[in-house]
Amino acid sequence: MAIAVDPNRIHEYVLESDREKPDDQKTRFRLKHLTCSQLAEINDTYLRKKGEELSGGAMRRCLELCLVGWTGFRDQDSKEIAYPGSQNEALDRLQLDHLTEMGTHLLKGAKLDEGDLEK
Repeated sequence: MAIAVDPNRIHEYVLESDREKPDDQKTRFRLKHLTCSQLAEINDTYLRKKGEELSGGAMRRCLELCLVGWTGFRDQDSKEIAYPGSQNEALDRLQLDHLTEMGTHLLKGAKLDEGDLEK
């Protein structure tokens, strides 16, 4: 069954390192899904050779397109950080492994199947 992508639908993503923590200690990133045209752009721009992983630039581009907010994101002093107005400023707050994990999640989520249907 074909499933239409809703480019405005937002979902929350919790990093693997936060999943076992109590709810009040989890950072939740708000993400939109990649559209077909966005995925094509990323593949055309960043895919090196068949079978190779996409670059850090590809992961960053995924989040430039899809990251729309967060809750529970804290700095080194444990102060919660508000989502900034600038996308570059938001992305510069992320650690590379977190950027890569969320980028990979977005790329995998670009292919919806019947398991993604709400019952």
